Amino acid sequence: MDDKNKQKEVKPNLRDFGGIVRASNIFLSQASRTRKAILNQSESLEAIYTLLNETKKKHNIVHVTGMGRSGRAVEFFAEMLKDLGFRVSIIGRTLALPVSVDDVVIAFSGSGKTSTTAANVGVCVDGGAKIVIVTQNEKSRLGRFADIHLIIPKSKKLQRAEEPPEIETDKDYVFSFSQIPEEMKSSLSPMGTLFELSALLVSIGLVGMIRSDSDPVRSFQSTVDAVISNAEKAVQGILKKEKTQDEIVKVLELFIDLSPASIKKVFWIGAGLSGIIASMHAMRFQHLGYNIHLQDDWRFRKKNDILVAISGSGSTPFTNEFVSEAKKKRMPTIGFTSFIDSKFGSKIDILIKVPGRLDPESWYNRYSESKPFIETQFEFAVAVVIESIIAQLAIHKGITETEMKGRHANIE
Repeated sequence: MDDKNKQKEVKPNLRDFGGIVRASNIFLSQASRTRKAILNQSESLEAIYTLLNETKKKHNIVHVTGMGRSGRAVEFFAEMLKDLGFRVSIIGRTLALPVSVDDVVIAFSGSGKTSTTAANVGVCVDGGAKIVIVTQNEKSRLGRFADIHLIIPKSKKLQRAEEPPEIETDKDYVFSFSQIPEEMKSSLSPMGTLFELSALLVSIGLVGMIRSDSDPVRSFQSTVDAVISNAEKAVQGILKKEKTQDEIVKVLELFIDLSPASIKKVFWIGAGLSGIIASMHAMRFQHLGYNIHLQDDWRFRKKNDILVAISGSGSTPFTNEFVSEAKKKRMPTIGFTSFIDSKFGSKIDILIKVPGRLDPESWYNRYSESKPFIETQFEFAVAVVIESIIAQLAIHKGITETEMKGRHANIE
């Protein structure tokens, strides 16, 4: 047997979690950097606090827009605003409402140059709406549209050549980022999820701030601190708990041999906020080359297809019904939950516990009047865990930025 054939037969060591460790270090370091950067923009935080509270009192509408995973992140924010009693509209959706004077438009875009988002916001500016932009580029077209903007810090890799160099003082961040292979550092590779994760974190912090009766900046800080702490706990669960490691190895085993040519479908399912997180990561797995589907294509399921489900409480009937149907079809199932002893957990083949949800009752299925607002610590933590698994898969499979870019949407 020649060396080429021998090389083909070499299987990666699936207990080598180096990619997960490095990626999670990057994500958590970026979360800390984002926290620090946004707290340094306290005037903008206070302005958003005042603007949104006035908007709610006047019964005006908060419109949101974004594309791709940034779009899903801003929808995540929109869903949380609904639970606080805001009138919310998602631009471009079937039930989108007209934009009027004194409405608020919130846009998420890392580059600040996404053409569809910029076009949407431009029309809203002409309509007299107030504009809030979350971006990494305040000098972009979107940044110039903004009445208020929050700037999420860039990584060195994403910084444009003509911009003055930023001095990075976070030594842990610099070290962690230096451990990532060069081809894994751009905005289209697993390490390029920094803006989307930061946008989720900022969204949760903003909602915690809006819920407060006073001192919005301190409320933002305490909310974000709790979310980051829980995500750190989730990562430690991977690094220290053998049972969790065993489950992740099973996930890697399931996906390691799948190729872009495979007809095996992978369905991503979740309800409410967990559903948004599921769709965000479905996009990422599609970039890795898998045959990805959401619930709209459920009728095309077949034996041996794969179901990935996310349910913080483990008691959401919507999600559990998909799991039950998958079991009937003999589909392997992967689940992420805070309650492994739940109905959801009892049916899942590969189950990964992610802390954060404290209430075992389904948030999605209660009347809004009767449910307290639940801090979304679970959703951020599960996003960090799944993104870290994606990074590990990319390394094990040798997937490069060029391959991922070829699978990224090119019309936005």
